[in-house]
Amino acid sequence: MISESSSDEELIRASDDTSLTTLIMRYKRVVEIKAKKLCRQNVGTELNDLIDEGLVAVFYAVRTFDKTKGVLFSTYADTCITNRMLTVVGKNKRTADCKEDDKAAKKAELESPETIYLEKERFNEMMKRASGELSVLELSVLEMYLQYESCKIIADKLKITEKAADNAMQRVRKKLRAVFQA
Repeated sequence: MISESSSDEELIRASDDTSLTTLIMRYKRVVEIKAKKLCRQNVGTELNDLIDEGLVAVFYAVRTFDKTKGVLFSTYADTCITNRMLTVVGKNKRTADCKEDDKAAKKAELESPETIYLEKERFNEMMKRASGELSVLELSVLEMYLQYESCKIIADKLKITEKAADNAMQRVRKKLRAVFQA
């Protein structure tokens, strides 16, 4: 008769639902300990994902265990659990590395001479279109604003009030929206 104190091998031989449940519960703590350890070592890996994969590995171990190999089930199950979890960690690392590679490629693309040239051309074209709609004051305010100047500094440089500089910038925004939505 199979009981809680039966060996792993006896539970596998019984191959009924109760035996399988007993084995899963027996190895659940091992899975949780391994998952927590791997999670601490590999930031970005989800604990629940590792636990789920570890439990799947126990099912796999039960299904594929071969007693003729001369290995204890506990050793085989431990190896299956570890390998399955390391596979998940490896996939997470590759995914993270791919994301970093994508970011680096996009950054390099944004900084390429061709991109810089095209952006300057696009900017110059937009400024030509905008300058036809803006007054001299508004154009001056826009040019300084694009150089990250504050309204106070713009006002000082143009010898106008800060409120006048702010109002000019508001008009610029309104006109630019109209120009570029048309």
